Amino acid sequence: MRKIIICVIAIAIMTLLITSTFGMAGTPSSGQSNKIKINKINATPERFSTNSQKVDIIPTQNPNPKGANLAFPGLHPGFGRSIGGTMFAGYYEPTSEEIVWTYSIDDGSSFDPGIFYEGLGGDYPAIKLWDGDDVRFFGTYVTDYNDVGGGATYLYEVNDATQLDDTTLNPLTYWDWSTYGWYDMIDADIACDNSQNTFEWGVSSYVISTTYASSPYTNGPTIVYSDEATEGSGWISWYSYNGCAHTDVDIDPTTHYAYSVYDWLNDTAWKLLVRVNDFANIMTGFDTLYEIEGGGNLKNPAVAAYGDKVVVLAQTDENGNDDIICLYSDDKFVTVQSSFVADSVDNEMYPDVRFDNDGNFICTYVTNNNLYALESDDGGATWVEPTKGQINTNNDVVIEEYKTSDLGDLAIKGMWEETGTEGAEIWIGDVAAPSNLPPLTPTINGQTKLKRFINYEFTFTTTDPDGDNVEYYVDWGDGTNSGWTSETASGVAVVLSHKWTTKAAFTIKCKARDTSDAESDWGILEVSTPRVLTRPMLLQRLLEKFPNAFPILRHLLGV
Repeated sequence: MRKIIICVIAIAIMTLLITSTFGMAGTPSSGQSNKIKINKINATPERFSTNSQKVDIIPTQNPNPKGANLAFPGLHPGFGRSIGGTMFAGYYEPTSEEIVWTYSIDDGSSFDPGIFYEGLGGDYPAIKLWDGDDVRFFGTYVTDYNDVGGGATYLYEVNDATQLDDTTLNPLTYWDWSTYGWYDMIDADIACDNSQNTFEWGVSSYVISTTYASSPYTNGPTIVYSDEATEGSGWISWYSYNGCAHTDVDIDPTTHYAYSVYDWLNDTAWKLLVRVNDFANIMTGFDTLYEIEGGGNLKNPAVAAYGDKVVVLAQTDENGNDDIICLYSDDKFVTVQSSFVADSVDNEMYPDVRFDNDGNFICTYVTNNNLYALESDDGGATWVEPTKGQINTNNDVVIEEYKTSDLGDLAIKGMWEETGTEGAEIWIGDVAAPSNLPPLTPTINGQTKLKRFINYEFTFTTTDPDGDNVEYYVDWGDGTNSGWTSETASGVAVVLSHKWTTKAAFTIKCKARDTSDAESDWGILEVSTPRVLTRPMLLQRLLEKFPNAFPILRHLLGV
């Protein structure tokens, strides 16, 4: 009996140790990895330039719209999301073997059937929002091998997703690098930044091969970006490495540094390559490459950057099964630390990561055919479960494959693949409870040249990104204010009137707040009443002595 009790105690202790060491599926880990090595490469990237061409194919309307209660019948989703909830999305449609491009104007509740460019083929669409306050998107994808041998890179500029059939408003262009030796693209991603010229979308990252004379490579780490001065002129740039498989890229919107990551088979181990370059000075600025080695193989990388903090996630087999590891830095990857995002006894795979509206990092990964989300508010050092842990509501049906899911801008929404009754289906849902966003800066319209003692009407308008009702507060610039107005719907104008009694210049300021008490920045309008004219003493005495005389003069002087 004593032996049985001892055995039971021993088993219980082992169970606690295993649980403590590995965690549970779908929960964060607090473990650290001390086996990361980083090596800065002493090399200069090469580059080559050519001009873009516009695709002259007329888009075809998609005959296979979405089914009931799901986003699309298809694979490999990619999408971008504006602050106001407009979405532009792409996915691979297996029947036609084309990429279907579509949109939603109601934050994913419904989608247009979409369009496709017949004959182009392609796969793995990648899309990012270019301007957070607007609805301008850019996209790219893996070029089909039947399209110039997979040696062209495409850029889809979407200025109005609701008019995808308008190829002037939403041009699809490409750079044909195949004539210079490039071929067989196998992966693609895109990052956007609106700090430069409007034609400089950001950086596109690819895994592609070339026979280019100065430095041929097979499946090498490659980026494409716009010339800084000439619209339509693009540069392809690379470090000469062989054996990459996957890529991801992001641009820090605060520092404008771009981070392109690749998994790379070096002899018998998978390592990571991280290219860091200054997008604001992309032709002459900082540009370097780091090799990163882990305790196991590092595969399927994802990257996000915000506020000089950089997070790179990868799938690792360091502990004998597949886990998610985080490499994080706050000095543009000069130094790197690591943590485990998820390291249970189950396999965690295919990570993705974005920053949210608060500058925190949100990641997703797949385990046991479910999609989970975790959050880090300390730059990647620790990861916890946000408001919503498991994202998919249909249990155990998420397809476990590369690019099975995509996180939208600010990590509010996600798309993922599920195994449905009639094949692969793409679903969309909330990743975490979205942060409340303040109203946009109000606009003020009205006259600017005023007369004293006359009431003037001014119109105040703002939009709340979350669609909340708003109130307005107006500072009239003369020591008085309106107080907070009553609530009105987002986007609906409010008219207020005011009069001034002194002659001067005034600054009207207006701010708005939503139902969560989040306040906007001040909107400003400069107004003035006629300036005071100094009257000679004799004229002043005459006007006072004869109060009813000189009416024309009195009018001109504003007396």
